[in-house]
Amino acid sequence: MDSDTKKLIRAVVRRVHPDLFTAHPFERQRNSDSLKALNSYVEQVARGITPRSTNVEFWVKDGEHLTRIDALLPSTGSLGPLFYAFSLITEEELKAGTGRDDVADTNFLEWLRDTVFEAVKIAEQHESLKLRIRESRANIEYKYQLASLQVGSEFAVGPLEQQRQIEALRVLDAVLATLISEEGASFAGLNFHVYHPDTCPLGAFGMHNNEDHYGLGAGHLMRSHVADDGCLHVVADRLGLREALKTMDLERARVLTKVTMFWLKRVRDLSPVLRELLGVQNVWCDTRTEQNSQNFVLWAGYILEQR
Repeated sequence: MDSDTKKLIRAVVRRVHPDLFTAHPFERQRNSDSLKALNSYVEQVARGITPRSTNVEFWVKDGEHLTRIDALLPSTGSLGPLFYAFSLITEEELKAGTGRDDVADTNFLEWLRDTVFEAVKIAEQHESLKLRIRESRANIEYKYQLASLQVGSEFAVGPLEQQRQIEALRVLDAVLATLISEEGASFAGLNFHVYHPDTCPLGAFGMHNNEDHYGLGAGHLMRSHVADDGCLHVVADRLGLREALKTMDLERARVLTKVTMFWLKRVRDLSPVLRELLGVQNVWCDTRTEQNSQNFVLWAGYILEQR
């Protein structure tokens, strides 16, 4: 197989690699499945088997915009339609057979595995770790009757961060068990957000600039604390987490959580009413902050009052 064809394959893989779509699980899975289909297609050709026509569906990112690209790989064993779908070759080059003859190269299968199979393997490892995280979260929520449990950032970008999330959950589990058995503590009904010490966010602080304007700055690593919505943001430091939880005002956290849950319930109650009233398929609110929930309820009240 000539170097040009290798460049075309690499150009496709670089745009569809599952690791680029951590924040888009549907598209990530589609790309992973299509890479497997591409691998299987070429393997059939390399073994002298007439392949079945295979449709592959890939997603690519252009900034924040996602675009779907479809290609039908024919039974003749050509990758030309794939290259053409990605605008890597012209229609004339497609008709001339670009991407067809090289697939029969007996060295192609081994090279493709080095290029494509690794991407699929990484994606599968990501899915396996994601399942472990989900199961661990659910187990801790159930064991300690927590209202909710989040870990790390919203999306883990790779296996290393996922491993850190698993370790953070393991530390939290051990500390909660110790505090309950030795101190008689109860964490039922509370919301937790746990961070690994190596990936916890920076803490915010108030400051005045030279013109005496007040603002927020960020510098030191976040410390375990009770947020304004009652959520316990904790750093899974084996040495410090136990003492941090012992000094937290859990009753205050419970009161704030009840207020937050009140606004969340109002959002859930009003959403179907608004969908029917406005004639839309969905009404969405970013409920990660209490302020967002309150704004949604106020907006919903205004809409209902006008109608």
